[in-house]
Amino acid sequence: FVLSGKHEPIVHQNYPGFVTVADVKTALLQLMGDEPFLSDDLFSWWNVESRLALQEISKRKVYASICAKTPDFHGAPNLVRWVDMRKRLNTCILRSKPYLEKRSATGRTTSSSKQYIVGSLWFEVLYDVVISSMPERYSREEVREYYDAYANKSTGLLPVDRVYDVIAKLGRPGLKFLEFSRFVKNLGIEVDQRSLRLAFNRVDIDQSFTLDADDVECGITLLLRGVLPRQVLQRAGLSTEQIVRHVAFWLLILLVVFFFIVVSFVALLN
Repeated sequence: FVLSGKHEPIVHQNYPGFVTVADVKTALLQLMGDEPFLSDDLFSWWNVESRLALQEISKRKVYASICAKTPDFHGAPNLVRWVDMRKRLNTCILRSKPYLEKRSATGRTTSSSKQYIVGSLWFEVLYDVVISSMPERYSREEVREYYDAYANKSTGLLPVDRVYDVIAKLGRPGLKFLEFSRFVKNLGIEVDQRSLRLAFNRVDIDQSFTLDADDVECGITLLLRGVLPRQVLQRAGLSTEQIVRHVAFWLLILLVVFFFIVVSFVALLN
């Protein structure tokens, strides 16, 4: 757009259609200083530096939505004035759906139910809430996993009413997978990670990513009755596949011996 000659600042052309890189850079810096704007690449950089930290898909959706709802900057549909960007982001964060609705005594909502605009949070704000309000320290990766599970798929932001669900998941008493793995190891049971994960998922029926006392007991029972015997048989060479191979091998040996005996008898009779 700088080289189009339609909008200020216009780069001087020493020869028609040719400009120097230095002149282009100067014009861009002047334009950015006079009227700040964002491109999709600048928005990606700003998304990281500001710690908004939207996922790639959500980031593209948000930027495309903002471009569609704001005037083209100097005729470029993929550029947005910073003033317009700030207004649209403010609206996106403070007034994004879904809204809370007043429910009846039966827990149902109707078309006439009153809606309450509560806004949304980005990940950094949620993480600050978690580490300041929870007694246990949680890793960013663990909090991010729950954040992504409850975030709005269109905006990549977490509705405020979902913060309680995230904290409830994090604060749920019980053993998480890593703690369950350490517990099994302390019992002296040697099980590979794949078998541990399968056992953990099978007893975690409510998909809360934690196991209470009954779930842990079921998990240990499952390992003792299913996984461990199979591993013992494999190490002893008594698994189904190994038994079949051994039987097939010895049957082949017996067939060879029987063949030589038959050949010997035929030779003796002749």
